Amino acid sequence: MNNLDKRMEIKEVLFKHDKNISWLKNKMATKVDLYYLLSDRSTNFDIEIYEEIIKIFKREGFITSENERCERFARELITVNGIISHSTYLLNSKASSFIEDNILDFHEKRKLIEIVEKIKAEFNGELENIEKVIGG
Repeated sequence: MNNLDKRMEIKEVLFKHDKNISWLKNKMATKVDLYYLLSDRSTNFDIEIYEEIIKIFKREGFITSENERCERFARELITVNGIISHSTYLLNSKASSFIEDNILDFHEKRKLIEIVEKIKAEFNGELENIEKVIGG
């Protein structure tokens, strides 16, 4: 991995976890000018500094092994599948009971919209979790 890739990786992890360079600097045992080191002007990136930063990220839970990432991804997919199954069942059962008389009144429409909004919120929340697991 070249110096630019190392800097970008560190910046991305900090940004993704809403941390700043000062936070990282306070966690480090080695005292270096991280602002310069992570800038585009820096031409030298000591491997020991990089490894220390990666250890901090791992300790904080910001970086996990690919095996852990895959296992968590699988768990998140199971959760999404559960939400889809339950939501489909709930929406179908309500819709079926509401359309028996071939009329959807205001209250029935409102209830169906509430169900759909709840499903969207749950589903979007889980999709965000999956995106985080993947690293997006």
